[in-house]
Amino acid sequence: MSTLQYFWDLASINAEARNKAAVSLIKALYQFQEQYQKENKDNWDEYLKDTSVERLEALCSPDVLYSLKRLIRGLPSSRDSARQGFSVALTELLSMLSFITISDVLALLEKATEISNGMKAQEEKEMLFGKLFGVASIIKSGIIEHPNTTEEELKKMFEYLLICSNRKSYLKESSFKIIILLFTQIKKINNKNILDYIITEVLKDGVNTPEELAFTIKAQELYPTFDYSKVINWKYTKVLHFSNSSKLTTILKESSYTHPHIHFVWNIIFNKLFNNEDEEIITLQDLWLTVVDECLFNSTYERKYLGFSLFKIILPKLSTEKIPFIFAPNFMRSLINNLSINKTYLHKLALQLIQDLIETASKDSSVAISLIAQLTGKHGNLNFDKITKTKTIDSIIGTLKVEGIKSYINYLRNIFLDQDSFEADTKKVEAHRTWVVDQLVFIIKNQKLPKDNEVYLNIFEFLFINGFCVVEKESKKTFTENLKVLPKPEVSEKTQELCRSRFLTVLGESLNSPALANSEEEAPSTQLLQIIDKLNSAKNVKFLTELDKEAKAAKTSAKSTLNSINKKLSEATDKEEIIQLKAFESLLVHLVILIHSDAAEAISNIDDIVNCYIRIFPTENKKSKKNASKDENEEEEANPIEVLVDVLLSFLLKPSLLLRNLTEKVFKAFCSKLTKNAITLIVNVLNPEENENIIEENDDEDNMDVDGEDDDIVMEDGDDDDDDLDIEEDDNDEEVDEELRRKIQAVLQKKDPNNAGELDEEEEELPDLNDDEMLDFDEKLAEIFKQRKIIKNSRRDSKQQILHFKFKVLEMLDIFIKKQSANVLVLELVMPLLHLVKQFYGSHDQQQLFERVQSLLKNRLLKIKDYPKTNVNTEELFDLLEEVNKFAEKCNEPELCNLAGEASIFIAKVILGNNIKKEVTSTTTTTNNKKSKKSGEAESTPANATSVPVYDEKIVKRLSKFYGELLEKFMTKNHTNLRPGQFTVVIQRFPMIAWEFVDTIVEHLSPKPLPNSNAIKVFQLSQAYRFLEILFNTLSKQDEEKYIKKIKSIIPKINAAQAEVCEAYQQTINVKDDSKDKDNGNGERKITKISQQRLKDIAKSLNNISRKVKKVMKDDTTHVIDTTQINTLRSSKSK
Repeated sequence: MSTLQYFWDLASINAEARNKAAVSLIKALYQFQEQYQKENKDNWDEYLKDTSVERLEALCSPDVLYSLKRLIRGLPSSRDSARQGFSVALTELLSMLSFITISDVLALLEKATEISNGMKAQEEKEMLFGKLFGVASIIKSGIIEHPNTTEEELKKMFEYLLICSNRKSYLKESSFKIIILLFTQIKKINNKNILDYIITEVLKDGVNTPEELAFTIKAQELYPTFDYSKVINWKYTKVLHFSNSSKLTTILKESSYTHPHIHFVWNIIFNKLFNNEDEEIITLQDLWLTVVDECLFNSTYERKYLGFSLFKIILPKLSTEKIPFIFAPNFMRSLINNLSINKTYLHKLALQLIQDLIETASKDSSVAISLIAQLTGKHGNLNFDKITKTKTIDSIIGTLKVEGIKSYINYLRNIFLDQDSFEADTKKVEAHRTWVVDQLVFIIKNQKLPKDNEVYLNIFEFLFINGFCVVEKESKKTFTENLKVLPKPEVSEKTQELCRSRFLTVLGESLNSPALANSEEEAPSTQLLQIIDKLNSAKNVKFLTELDKEAKAAKTSAKSTLNSINKKLSEATDKEEIIQLKAFESLLVHLVILIHSDAAEAISNIDDIVNCYIRIFPTENKKSKKNASKDENEEEEANPIEVLVDVLLSFLLKPSLLLRNLTEKVFKAFCSKLTKNAITLIVNVLNPEENENIIEENDDEDNMDVDGEDDDIVMEDGDDDDDDLDIEEDDNDEEVDEELRRKIQAVLQKKDPNNAGELDEEEEELPDLNDDEMLDFDEKLAEIFKQRKIIKNSRRDSKQQILHFKFKVLEMLDIFIKKQSANVLVLELVMPLLHLVKQFYGSHDQQQLFERVQSLLKNRLLKIKDYPKTNVNTEELFDLLEEVNKFAEKCNEPELCNLAGEASIFIAKVILGNNIKKEVTSTTTTTNNKKSKKSGEAESTPANATSVPVYDEKIVKRLSKFYGELLEKFMTKNHTNLRPGQFTVVIQRFPMIAWEFVDTIVEHLSPKPLPNSNAIKVFQLSQAYRFLEILFNTLSKQDEEKYIKKIKSIIPKINAAQAEVCEAYQQTINVKDDSKDKDNGNGERKITKISQQRLKDIAKSLNNISRKVKKVMKDDTTHVIDTTQINTLRSSKSK
C-alpha cells in the first residue's frame, strides 16, 4: 500500500480533507513501522544504542523514513494549506515514534530550512515559517517529556524561536505563542535551569512589548517562585498589578499592529482576569475603562477596530451584573457614530457588533434588559434606533419571552417613577418618561411579541393611573405595584396628557390583538374596569377629574347592563348571539372607561347603547322604566340597529384608533342584523353633499381625547392607506379677498379717520404714515394675515378630516360585503356605489376616494362568489338591471360605462343563480387504450364530472330580450354611450342568453346606411362580426348539438351579409376635405364605404366563424360559410 496519495490531500484548503488524509497516513505508517520492528526485533536493541546521524535509517521503515523527511521538507511550502496539514501529520508521527529524539528531528529540520545568503525575501520567509511549524510540531508531539531529552536540545529549540522572533517582526507574535507553549511543556518536566534561562533571555530588556507582556503573565502564573525583580524594573513586579495600569496601557495599545487580527495577549489577560482571585491584580472593569475605553476608543481607526473586536469577545462571557461597565462613554460614542454614518471605516463592524448584541440578548431576558438599559441609558441615547438608523432596541425586545416582557415592563416602570437624579433638569425627566411610555406602546403594538392578559393589564393600569390619577402617598399594602412608590419628581401635566393619549392608543390596539381574540380569559379591558373601581375607593389616589351625578348614573346603568350581558353569556349557546353579546360587552366596557376621558360624549353614547341592547336582547316579562312609561300610541322608535350604526358612524368622526377599532369589532358582530335603512344611512354619509353637515356635526360635539396614532394605522387593502391622503388646498388668491380689503380699510380708518373712503382698486398708494404708525400698521396687518392662515389651515384640516372619515366608512362597507356576501342587502349597494364613482370621477380632490370606491365596487362587490340566494325578488333584480344600464347609457366616460357593464353581468348572474330549475351532471370521457382482461374492447371511463345548472327558460328569454334590445340601441343609434365590452362579457359569460338574441346580431351583419346618408356605421358592423365570432368560440360539444338548428338557420343569412359587405367595400362615397382648395372645386374626395382595415377585421372574424361551422357540421357540405370573396378583396391592394 502506497502512502504517496495522502501527501497531496495534506495541503488541501479544506480542513476536513487535511485531517482525513493525516489520519489515513498515520494509520498506514503505523502498520509499516510495526511490521518493520517485528522483522528486525533481533537487532532492535543495537539500533536503539546507535547515536549516529544515520540511526533513523536503521530504526525507521523505508516508508516511515520517507514520510518523516517529506513532512519536514513540506513545512516551508507556501502551497495552499501545506504547512498546516504537514505539521499536523508530523506531530502525530513524532508522537508515534517513541525512539525518536529532538536532535534527530532538529537535524532534519535544520537541513530542510537552511537559510543561505543568496535567498530571496520570499524564500527566507518560507524557511522561517518552516522552522516555526517544525518546532511547534516537536513541542505538541510530547517528545520533550522523553527521559533522554537534554537541556541542549531544549535550548536549541528556544534559540530557533528567538531567531524567528527577532529576524522578522511579523513572526514575533507566532514565535512567542510557541515560546509560551515550550515554556509550559518544560514546566511539566520541571527543568528549572531551562526555565530560568528562557525567562532571562526573553526579559533581558524588561517588559516592553505585547508579546513580552503575554509571556510574563503566563510565566508568573506557571513559575511564580522565580525572582522577577531581576528582569522587570517596574514598581510592582506582578505585571497585572492595578498600580501598573499606565504601563499596561502603553504596551497594550501597541497590540493593534496585528490589525485586523486580535493579538493573543488579550486572550491571556482576559482568561487571567475572568478567573482572578488575587485582589492586587487589576480588575476587568478597571482594565476596560483605562486601556480599552480611554485609550483605544480615543485613538486611530485600527485601535477602535481592536476595541470593538474585544467587545465582541468579552460580551458573551459577562454576567448580567457586569455588562454595564463595558458600555463606557467612549465606546458608546464610537458605536453610535459608526452606526449613524454608513460610509465610515468601522460601519460594517459596528453592524456586526449589533447582531452579536441581539444574539446575546436572545439567550437570556435579564441580559436583554441590561443591554437595553445601557444602549438607552447614561452613555447611550433614548432614541438609539432613530439616530443609528437601526432596529437594535426593537430587535432586542423582540427576543423576549412573556416573562421577559413582564420584567422589561417593571424596568420601565422603575425608570418612570424614579427620575430623582434629573429633578433639576425637567427636560430630561420629560424625555425619559416619554421614552418609557413609547416603549410600553411599542410592546402592545408589536404583534410578534408574546403577550398574555397580564402584560396588557399591567400596561393599561400603569398608563391609566399616571394619566387620569394622582398618587398622593405611598402605600405598601395596596393592590398594585403602581401605587407603592410615589413618582419622583411629580408627573407633569404634559406627561399626564401623553399617558392619556397613549392609554387610548393601547386600548385600541388591544382590540385587534390575535392573542386576546383567541384567549378564553376575561378581557384586560374588563379587568381594568374592576381596577378603576378599586382606584375609586383607594385612599391614596385622587382622580384628576371627578365624575358628576350624571356620569355616575350612566356608569351604574352601563354596569347593570354588563351584568345582564354576563348572565346571558352564561346561558347562550348560539355562536352568533355570543359574538354579539361580547361586542356589546366590549362597547360598554370601553365607553365606561372613556367616561374619564370625555364624560359628556360617553354618557350620551352609553344611553343609546343600553337602549339598543335592551331592544335587541329584550328580557322576558320585564320592561325598563323608560319603556313602561311610554304611551302605546307614541310614535314607534327607530330601529335599534340603525341607532347602533348611527353611534358607530359618530365614533368614526373622531380621530381615535380606539373608537375606530371598536367600531370595526362591533360592526362585524352585527353585520347580519343590518337593515336597508342602516345601509342607506352608511352610504349617505359618503355623498359629497354631506360634507358641510359632517363638519358642522363634528364641530358641535365636544372633542374627545384622541390618541394621535392614526398615522400608524394601515388599512386592510395596502393601497388604501388614508394617512397619506393628498389634500388640495383651495387657493383663492386669483381674485381680491373682499374680507381682507375690509379689514385693511378698518385699520387705515383708525389711523386716519378723515380718510374714511374705501380703497380704490386704481389707487395703490396708501395714506402718508409716520414711522410709529407704519410699525403699528405692520403689526395689525400681520395679525390679519395670521388669522387668514388659521382659517385656511382650518379648512384644510376639515377637508382632511372628512376624507379620513369617508375612508373609514368605506371600510365598514368592505366588512359588510365580506361578512355578508350572501345577504340580499349587498345588492342595495350597487347603484349607490356606481353613483359615488361617477360623482368622484375626474375630481382631483376626490381622486383617492374615487379609487377606493371603484375598488370596493369592482374588486369586492362584483367579485363575490357566494352571492345572495335567499329572499331575492327577481322583479326587483330586473328593475336594478334596468337602472344599471340606464346609468351606463348616460355615462360619457368609457371607464364608468365598462364598470356599469360589470355590474350588469353581476346582476344577471344573481338573477340566473336564483332561477335554477335543476342541475345535471356533465361528464367528459377518456378512452383507455389498454385492453380489458376479459375482452379486447377499449374501456371508456368518465372524467372531470361537473354539475351544470339548467336555468328557467322564461328568465333566460327575458334576459336575452333585455340584452337584445340593448344591442339594438348600440347598433342603430347615432350617438350612444354603450360600449362593445358590455356585450362581449355577456356573450362570454352567458352564451345561452346570447344564442337567444343571435338573430339580432346576424341582422346587423349587413351594412346598412345611416338615415339621410350613404355612409355606414362601420365600427358597429365590425363589432357585430366580432360578437358572432366570440359566440361561436364559446360552443362546447354539448352546445353544438343543442344549437345545431339555430346555426343552420343563420348560415344563409351570414353568407348573404358577407356578399353585401363585399359589395359595399367596392362602392365609394364623397366626403368633405378641408385640405382641398374649395375655389377650385376640390372640396370633396371619394372613399370606400368600408375601409380596408375594417374589412380585414370582418374577414378575420368571418374566417374563424367559418372554421367553427365546418367543425360543427362535419360532413354536411350544404351548410358552410364560403369566405373566398372577402378573402380575395382583403388581399387586394387598397384602392
